[in-house]
Amino acid sequence: MANGYSFIAQANDFSADKITDVNITANTNTQVGSIELKAASAFVGSISGFAKFNDKLAVLNAHAGLLVAVEGTDKEAVTDRDGAFILNDLAPGRYTLNFTDSNYQTTTLENIRVVSTATTSLDPVALQLRTGQVSGHQ
Repeated sequence: MANGYSFIAQANDFSADKITDVNITANTNTQVGSIELKAASAFVGSISGFAKFNDKLAVLNAHAGLLVAVEGTDKEAVTDRDGAFILNDLAPGRYTLNFTDSNYQTTTLENIRVVSTATTSLDPVALQLRTGQVSGHQ
């Protein structure tokens, strides 16, 4: 059995949405419920994708809490356990996204294009663990 999957639904002319914490059992059908997509305003679009910790890519449900922020706006999202995120209601244009967590290096994606009534799907983003040195005297 695998726990904590997310499903993102998106369609042109609608805001994206997701279902989270879906549990899947081998050799059985899994009911995931329904997702109701709301008609998007004629003047906004969305960005969706997955962001994960690079050192935990093989671990399911270890990717909650990454902050995805749209530079120059108050728009942000926090990833689910599997790393899924959605940013809705963005005006058409090009954006810079910052992916941050206190123990990982910030990853920045620039020039992300948003088109009205559409969802821009990003390739998965992997944050690298911060490394450094500790020094001191005894």
